[in-house]
Amino acid sequence: LPRNDKNLSTGERLYDINCSPCHGGNLDGNGPESMGFFPPPANLTYLVTVVKPPQSYLFWRIKEGGPGLPKKLEPWNSAMPVWKNEMSDK
Repeated sequence: LPRNDKNLSTGERLYDINCSPCHGGNLDGNGPESMGFFPPPANLTYLVTVVKPPQSYLFWRIKEGGPGLPKKLEPWNSAMPVWKNEMSDK
């Protein structure tokens, strides 16, 4: 998607509604519903500035979530919900 005001505003609204309860308003993984998850919600600031995964990984993780990954992918397992049925690819 092109980086423009409309897309950024839409992304911010989607984050506020769907992601901030766990990842927090500061993207640090300390949202109001983050307690009790194991592993805890990712610190997205660290993830995108230090780890720097490809956008395809972020898209996949948001779409497919974390539960039910094969055992060989356990390091990447998480409590991330599956969003593919709630949000379109766009």
